Amino acid sequence: MDGPLPTANQENSVIWPELWAAFTDHRNNIRQVLCNLSPGSKGRLCILGAGRTTDLDLMDLVNHFSQIDLVDIHPTVTHEALLQRGFDKHPKVKAIGGIDVTGLSNQWMRFKKSPSEFNLQQIIDSSRDVKIGLGQYDVVASTCLLSQILRNVQECLQATKIPSSVAQDYFPKIIKSIRQSHIELVLQHTLPGSSSVLVTDLTSAEALPEMLEANADLNRLISTEVVKGNHFPGLNPLAISEALRYEGIANKLAHSRMSAPWIWDSIESQYLCVAYRLDRK
Repeated sequence: MDGPLPTANQENSVIWPELWAAFTDHRNNIRQVLCNLSPGSKGRLCILGAGRTTDLDLMDLVNHFSQIDLVDIHPTVTHEALLQRGFDKHPKVKAIGGIDVTGLSNQWMRFKKSPSEFNLQQIIDSSRDVKIGLGQYDVVASTCLLSQILRNVQECLQATKIPSSVAQDYFPKIIKSIRQSHIELVLQHTLPGSSSVLVTDLTSAEALPEMLEANADLNRLISTEVVKGNHFPGLNPLAISEALRYEGIANKLAHSRMSAPWIWDSIESQYLCVAYRLDRK
């Protein structure tokens, strides 16, 4: 079955029915984007940031792809989700846990032990050449992963005793470097002539309550409120567009476009999301 087991609950499961139901529209939007990019039933798909898989309609995706690799930093959570959903032994689906797609875990550990400008610069330098050992796929998708990575950067800097002036100076530099590195990583694992997708949440209903109003013009809110500063760290659409013009990315891109926005209800909050389609040369 595609959804959580009927007996699923928060105490003994990674997915519970309320969470699964809340994700329905978000899951359908991602499903539509991915299935539209499928080159046929023999295509290979890689999901970066698979997590609990609540945003993935595997029942439909297995009909459009011959291989689906689900990558996450947590060593077991995706496998546990597949077990609960009945996909743990599916021949087309594989959980690949313990993969740090930023390649920066050691550098951040070093910085936490010894907060310094030198170690912050090391993080920037290391982010420029991230390798995670995956092959190339017909479709690669990063699903609301970049916002988590960039939020972790902010929280890490706030949790250390490094002078605020140093943190304020380095924060935008690190954000820019990691944002570019993540997009490059997605493209690096996408076959030439194929497409990848960057799905990201831009802001939340707590910060932008207007997005939940009846008949809210989400495109207008993005071009005004979000662009003016009401966005998660590093996720101003203008900054993403700038990253796509970065030489290392632009040289691999044939075309890029942003989807129509949608609202993701995660129960805990609601998020304004878009998907960037990235067509490789």
